[in-house]
Parts: sequence; structure tokens; C-alpha cells
Amino acid sequence: MTDDATLTDFEAATDETDDERAARETTPDAAEPDETDTDGDSDDSSATESNAGTALSTYAWGTYACARCGTTTERAWRDDGDYVCPGCKPW
Repeated sequence: MTDDATLTDFEAATDETDDERAARETTPDAAEPDETDTDGDSDDSSATESNAGTALSTYAWGTYACARCGTTTERAWRDDGDYVCPGCKPW
């Protein structure tokens, strides 16, 4: 297949006929909503709140002072909430 293939090139590779595809797409089960569905008001707020504080960087570059030894570094790693130099980071 060339780099400039079209979507119809991929469609020809399927074994499904047009009639089978049309029957599958218009089945009553797929068209009607499931009666067990709720009104969409699920309580996702607890999941969002618990994940809100976990997105922290682990590395920073720039001019930083190590929180442990005080030396100036251009590369700092986060360890226990503080930015530390590579020498103070326990690997």
C-alpha cells in the first residue's frame, strides 16, 4: 500500500458486504437506547477531585537552588515535594 492510500482502499479489504453492513447499522438494538441507562447524572466529582492533586512534574530545568544542599543547579528533580539537584535525588 502506498503512502497516499485512500479510505476506499481499506474498505475493499473487508469481507463484509454492503447488505451486511447496512443490516448491522440499522438493527433496533443499536438504534434504541438501553432502558438500563441512567439520566447521565453520574457522580464523577469524587474521581475528579482525587486526581486533581496528582499531576505534578518530576523534572524542571532553569536556575534552581537545591532544597537539600542549597547548591544552584540547572536541572532539578522533584523528591518529596521539593526540587533537588541530581546529587541529592535518591535513585
